[in-house]
Amino acid sequence: MVRWAKRRPTGAYVILAIFPLISLLPIPHSEIKKLQRIKQEQVQQKEQSGEPETDNDKPTS
Repeated sequence: MVRWAKRRPTGAYVILAIFPLISLLPIPHSEIKKLQRIKQEQVQQKEQSGEPETDNDKPTS
């Protein structure tokens, strides 16, 4: 890992340092609503197609 890091340019360190900070930004409320609507549409499409619901398809909350 140390050898790999020594061969990388300095810009790579900056990118790797900034990248985790992106996750700290809040997700806009409108995007959350879009995701919820998309999930509901997927559930409705599966119900209409008659596919049996699996454990992976069930909502966790």
